Amino acid sequence: MITDRYYYMRLSEPEKRIYQVLYKGVKNLEEEIPIDGIYPDVDAVNRIYDALTADNPLLYYFNQSCLTVNTTKSGTIFVPQYFCSHEQIETYNGRIQAIVN
Repeated sequence: MITDRYYYMRLSEPEKRIYQVLYKGVKNLEEEIPIDGIYPDVDAVNRIYDALTADNPLLYYFNQSCLTVNTTKSGTIFVPQYFCSHEQIETYNGRIQAIVN
């Protein structure tokens, strides 16, 4: 659950909304993650991205050091980069779970 994350709790309400949308988009391996009607500044984007990566180590499959942000008339589009395909993630997660067990 997102709402119990340490760094998430330190964000403003608009930043929390962006965090939630980004989290869902990254979990679904979306190529573009649009956020309509919101135009965060660079500092806010950095805070949100840092919080997302610090709170969620199991999102290892996306590039946590690079994020493209595009602004359109309707809002902001985040373009994450992924290291793995959906199939690879399932394989790796299975291995991690086997080791944990």
